[in-house]
Order: sequence, then structure tokens, then C-alpha cells
Amino acid sequence: MSENSKAKELKKALFSDPKNGTKTLSEKEKQAVTDYGAEYINFLNAGKTERECARFAKKSRRRKRLCPL
Repeated sequence: MSENSKAKELKKALFSDPKNGTKTLSEKEKQAVTDYGAEYINFLNAGKTERECARFAKKSRRRKRLCPL
């Protein structure tokens, strides 16, 4: 084995090869992630203060018919 190929094998063993998680998701899961992100953006836009965040969370829980805070 040449020195170059040994170095490549060692690099492959030692360093991670990051992969994008969205490539493993189904279309339904991708849509759920997108919906969650959109809802979170709405939360951030609606609640610039702690009081507004609490009000938004309370309304959101009522709309989804979840238990009260």
C-alpha cells in the first residue's frame, strides 16, 4: 500500500462525514418539519416580550384543544 492510500484510509476512519438529515426523511416527515418551523416563526414574531409569548402559547393551546397552562 502506498503512503497516500494509508493516509486516505486513516482520514476516512478518523474524521466524520456529515450528511444532511433531510435526505433520509420521507415527504410526510419533511412537511411536518416545515410546518413546525412555520409555527415556531409565527411564535417568535407574535411574542416579542415574555407576556406576548405567554399569551400566544395560551391561545395556541386553546386552538389545539390541549390542556390549559
